[in-house]
Amino acid sequence: MKKALLIASLVVLSFYSFGRGYYDFSVVCETGQTLYYKIIYGTDHEVRLTYPGDLNDPYQGFEEPQGEIILPETVVYEGQTYVVSEIDKNTFRGCANLTGVLAIPNTVKSIGHSCFWLCSGFTQLVLPDALENIGYAAFYGCSGLTGTLVLPATITVLQSMIFGDCCNLTEVIFPSTLQVVESHAFSDCSGLVSLTLPSSLQTIENRAFWCCTGLTGTLYIPASVDSIGSCVFSYCNDLDAIIVDPDNPKYYSENNALITKNDKTLLAACKNTVIPDDIRGIGSYAFASMSNLIEVPELPLTLRIIDDHAFYACPFIGNLVLPDSLGFIGESAFSFCHGLNGSLSIPDAVTQIGDYAFLECEGFDGTLTLGQSLTSIGNMAFTWCTGFTGSLIIPNSVRTMGYSAFSHCSGFNGSLTIPEQLTVLREGSFYDCSGFSDTLTIGSFLQSIEALALYNVSNLSAIIAKPFSAPQASADGIFAFIPTDVPIWVSCGSVESYQNAAGWNAFTNYNEDFIYAFRATSTDESLGTVVILQEPSCDNGSVAIVQAVPKENAEFYIWKNNDFFVSSNPTYTLEVKKDCDLKAYFRLYDNLDEATTEMPFYPNPTKDLIHIDLPEVQFVEVFDILGKFIFVSEKATIDLSGLPSGVYVVKITLPDGQIKIGRVLKE
Repeated sequence: MKKALLIASLVVLSFYSFGRGYYDFSVVCETGQTLYYKIIYGTDHEVRLTYPGDLNDPYQGFEEPQGEIILPETVVYEGQTYVVSEIDKNTFRGCANLTGVLAIPNTVKSIGHSCFWLCSGFTQLVLPDALENIGYAAFYGCSGLTGTLVLPATITVLQSMIFGDCCNLTEVIFPSTLQVVESHAFSDCSGLVSLTLPSSLQTIENRAFWCCTGLTGTLYIPASVDSIGSCVFSYCNDLDAIIVDPDNPKYYSENNALITKNDKTLLAACKNTVIPDDIRGIGSYAFASMSNLIEVPELPLTLRIIDDHAFYACPFIGNLVLPDSLGFIGESAFSFCHGLNGSLSIPDAVTQIGDYAFLECEGFDGTLTLGQSLTSIGNMAFTWCTGFTGSLIIPNSVRTMGYSAFSHCSGFNGSLTIPEQLTVLREGSFYDCSGFSDTLTIGSFLQSIEALALYNVSNLSAIIAKPFSAPQASADGIFAFIPTDVPIWVSCGSVESYQNAAGWNAFTNYNEDFIYAFRATSTDESLGTVVILQEPSCDNGSVAIVQAVPKENAEFYIWKNNDFFVSSNPTYTLEVKKDCDLKAYFRLYDNLDEATTEMPFYPNPTKDLIHIDLPEVQFVEVFDILGKFIFVSEKATIDLSGLPSGVYVVKITLPDGQIKIGRVLKE
């Protein structure tokens, strides 16, 4: 029984100790507040100043300290004097009614994280010379602190958010021993007017000085700094100059910009920055809200990346010309740039447009041209770009399109085509795009239409729905304000699917026809031509028959439909249920018996894979020993594991048309 009670007592004690800010004793300090202490066992009578309540509410059930406070260097408990060497995490968290000067005792070596979080009543902070560690967010939100903050020489690392939002500090004197300033350490310290970084500093992490909007003069980066995170000096827009020590191995400055040496990314700018001609990337928030940037900057022809928020809310006015070299436009890169006007052309090299990239750029009053390599358009990428005019052509390369991507773009007109590779039309994609007045064409692979996606696209003359089965459209407001008698054209045999599907069943004017684009051509008409023996139609079940006709001294070898090899038979029959771009490949006649002595593949013999030892191939064809075609691939690694053992002929076509032929033994 005693053993059971002991175990129960230990469980209760353990819960109390680990679940709450437990303490060993309390003492009333000189200024009248009750303070709580935990003995640090294994030390020479040292204690940690701690909190009595819950971890998230340090003084729950206890009187919260208020007014001016003097923290003691020593306390006496049961006749024993203890040295206060630490202040625990969260000890005074949220004690906004503490006021006056906060003088940390000279005996304290460590201050825990969030210790004075949101203690906004303190007006001055004095740190002891022996202080070795300050936890993250220890003084975050101490907005009443003013004047100069002197950091002791023993500090080598300033942890994340340590002085974040101390918005009335005007100066920080860093020790010559400082090596690391962690993320957000001084973010939103808008009262700082100058910044002198020590020559010992090595690392400045993300957003360390974010929104230090009061900084002026020159920012000098020492030679010792070898790591600078993103957005470190974002919104420090009143700086006059940025200079990097010429001996710095990782960074340099040019035209008052902070730039990486390895990839030439412009990380930080100031009010006098001019973008250098050889820049390859513009970093996150580099020019965000730069109030004096009244003319659209000339972007260098070498530029590849415009990162997130790079020009967010810039007040410039004029036409934006994106260079052909550009491949990526990040999140909110130009959002809220209301002064951009004219037309916008997204270069062909751009594969991704980030979320909100051009949100509320309503000043554009020309056309929007999207590049042919584009695969992704982010959420609300062009929302409220109400001034765009003309047709909107979304390239078939687009595979994903975020919610509300073009919502409220009411100036577009003409027809609208949903790309072939898009499977989901996200919520609000074309919300209130009432200017489209011609045909809406829905791509073959669309499976689902989300709520409000086509809300008030109300002036359409017709809808062409290419999916054989009706895309799911049961969410609210998808087709709101589209007349129910608008003509809808669907593929052969699919009317019933649409008439019985939720959302689609509200429409009354369905028509059936062969609605897919069909094309069959030769890749080289000097070697061969294509004859269409039967065009696909509803009368023949959408079946096409084509024939490849090689010319003298040439041979046909493969059909390719869109991106896939489909047949080596010169006469090819297919059922067309999507847009079809069929190509016939011909080549000059080759004798498979004339194998090259140097075979550019290995291993040989092989049990499964062979690897083509060439920089690049166009096609790799495999034949049996009698010359019968087996398969073709565009890859440099060929899998023979599914073939019986024996000898096979491998024919390699290079990009320049050269042919290499060899034999391989499949074990």
